[in-house]
Amino acid sequence: MTQALASAPASGADHSVSSPDVEPGTGEAPALYTVSVRNLCAFAAKSGDLDLRFTPSPTAQQGRQGHQLVAQRRGPHHEAEVSLQGRHGPLAVRGRADGFDPRSHTLEEVKTYRGALESLSAQQQALHWAQLKVYGWLLCQSRGLAAVNLQLVYFDVVQQTESPQRQRWDAPALRRFFESLCEPFLAWARQEVAHRRARDAALVRCPFPQLPFRPGQRALAAAVYKACLSSQPLLVQAPTGIGKTIGTVYPALRAMPERASDKLFFLTAKTPGRQVALDALAQVRGSARAGGDAGLPLRVIELVARDKACEHRDKACHGASCPLARGFYDRLPAAREAAAQAQWLDRQALRSVALAHGICPYYLGHEMVRWSDVVVGDYNYYFDRSAVLHALTVENDWRVGLLVDEAHNLVPRGCAMYSADLGHAETLQVREQAPPALRGRIDAVLDQWQVLQERHAASGAQPDWRELDAPPEAWLRALHRLNLALGEHVNTHALDGDSVLLP
Repeated sequence: MTQALASAPASGADHSVSSPDVEPGTGEAPALYTVSVRNLCAFAAKSGDLDLRFTPSPTAQQGRQGHQLVAQRRGPHHEAEVSLQGRHGPLAVRGRADGFDPRSHTLEEVKTYRGALESLSAQQQALHWAQLKVYGWLLCQSRGLAAVNLQLVYFDVVQQTESPQRQRWDAPALRRFFESLCEPFLAWARQEVAHRRARDAALVRCPFPQLPFRPGQRALAAAVYKACLSSQPLLVQAPTGIGKTIGTVYPALRAMPERASDKLFFLTAKTPGRQVALDALAQVRGSARAGGDAGLPLRVIELVARDKACEHRDKACHGASCPLARGFYDRLPAAREAAAQAQWLDRQALRSVALAHGICPYYLGHEMVRWSDVVVGDYNYYFDRSAVLHALTVENDWRVGLLVDEAHNLVPRGCAMYSADLGHAETLQVREQAPPALRGRIDAVLDQWQVLQERHAASGAQPDWRELDAPPEAWLRALHRLNLALGEHVNTHALDGDSVLLP
């Protein structure tokens, strides 16, 4: 017997296609596409290397508290969280600046950080300035300003100190910068809207690929379809051989036009499950051709583990080490266009596109998640604490459908994702490769482990392991001090992704 879980979470989308002839109160034609300032800049203003060295970042709570503290330090005329919006032809751009002082005409953007400000790359700072300049133009446009002072404030959440950077810009220059970002994005947005319309129209016409239905398969498909339309979870248990995968994939796809869904995520517990999902999706594409369409315009991407996608396992993920990270964002636009045109991006196809453009396949895959209709990957891409699919869904407010294959595996996998192991042998290995400044703290943890072992041996208890009601206080104190020392170390030393100090 096998199990599958189908659900349809999430709400609206970060982009939209408008239907009124005129937007209320503006007299303008409706926006073809709406994008946030953050996503506009991420698309059109990023350049330079990919740099995945680990640096400490504030928690979400620290970030919120930092923004609130900076706002409290400003004068009574300070306006916090200023909502801004503007248009570039049919493209609508929206965002929220952190603060504005109408007396000095100073628009402020606050970025919180931990550690050394010098470790912030020039590319990151340029991206922050791009966001602030877009906010600057939107403010000038909405309030009729001829010029504005832009202040980028870096706030240290540990020291609670501010490092402001200030520039003055006139409105025409800000407008030119804004338009230089909007033009390439608008061209892409037109393509995306056309693709979405073609996709939805083809899905409406797409026939079921396995006629006649197998016994029980039609009831399965109908149940999944209704669950997707009503955004309700559905747990299905079906015998092997019923055609479970195609019986869930097809109705989930077929419901996308009716639900105005952005994406479908097919999540699996094991590698063979991904191939089964891809085979089912290929069948649906084939049935569209059999139904008279030239082909189903469906962008499908397979996500694999980083260690399996990496082309240079002996190198670190930054431009100074890996050639596929060097100049990643400079070559990304052409690779993104080629990948979107390819549509079918299983592991090999994605690798071919990435290497043809000299960039990392793994992180091209992360970029193409934004522009794909169906994503096939492991559970951890959505359910893990650092899950990229879940993070992107929340960030972009996507309307997403989930198909979770073999859902009985989700509970043990979930327990593993949200649990951590710390072993004596592994800690000894880390000590051998750790920086000298950390070895004393690691030794203190190892000493407490030795105390535990000696107490257990002296008690004469059998077998050679024991379950404790709670970790000993002395062991926890040693571990806490090590954690503090690690935090201080990474504040001033960026870590490569394969560092022994990272889990």
